[in-house]
Amino acid sequence: MQVPKLRRAVAAFAPWMLTDEARELLPLWETQQNWQTHFNVEAKDLAGSYDAALDSKTNRRHYRRGGYDPKRSMLAIMEWEPDFVRDCLPRSFQRGPRPGGPYPTLRFLH
Repeated sequence: MQVPKLRRAVAAFAPWMLTDEARELLPLWETQQNWQTHFNVEAKDLAGSYDAALDSKTNRRHYRRGGYDPKRSMLAIMEWEPDFVRDCLPRSFQRGPRPGGPYPTLRFLH
């Protein structure tokens, strides 16, 4: 383990947080923190959990632009097919081959 190197990095982190470069990344960190705090794939209200996880004053522009609203589309799918989403979301975060093959198909498409 490289303890001295880690200590130097930790010591440099606090001053770096006050820089303009760090401030530019704050919306990304806020988005990640909201996701980690609020999203639960096992939540009874999956759509509510997803909505809360993406609710942020700094990231709304990513989810609603002229003719582009993926958050609303995901919320609709979560309302119609919560079990499908519960199955697919964890797999979408996995790297490499997915056990069980590709994603199942949505029932409402049949």
